Amino acid sequence: MSKVCYFASNHPLPAKENPSVKMYSINEAIANGVELDLEFLEEIDRDLPGVILWAESEDDLEYPAIWEIEPYDEAPKSEMKYFAEVEGDIRKDLPGILAYIRENLQAGETLELWDVWLGSLSGGQLVEKTCSLDELTEEYLGALFEDGVDFKLTIQG
Repeated sequence: MSKVCYFASNHPLPAKENPSVKMYSINEAIANGVELDLEFLEEIDRDLPGVILWAESEDDLEYPAIWEIEPYDEAPKSEMKYFAEVEGDIRKDLPGILAYIRENLQAGETLELWDVWLGSLSGGQLVEKTCSLDELTEEYLGALFEDGVDFKLTIQG
């Protein structure tokens, strides 16, 4: 089982890339000073894009990124039409996540933020909370993730 964090909306949700991670071909990685075990990579086309995932440190890999996804069959269902998964640790960029929410929440509409275990809910219970965009702060958002419980936060614009 995996824990997933995702947004649900009635409007398409754009991607938000991790600015600390770069995707290189083997030749691009070498040109950018990345040390590689070329013997391990000898069977791979050196110009094939996106073969090497690189970050300055392992902590940079945990910086959150957001990608459009299809709804999960194993997760609680949202009635919303569009979904975007948050990869990484949302707490590492609370200001950026708040900015993403503000940019993608139209006045008078709602955006859902889910953090749940696929397959079964922890403790069998989903905590449902609602707040307005004006009430949503970094502290409030961070506290939701500290508890470790499955939740659905409905944010009203």
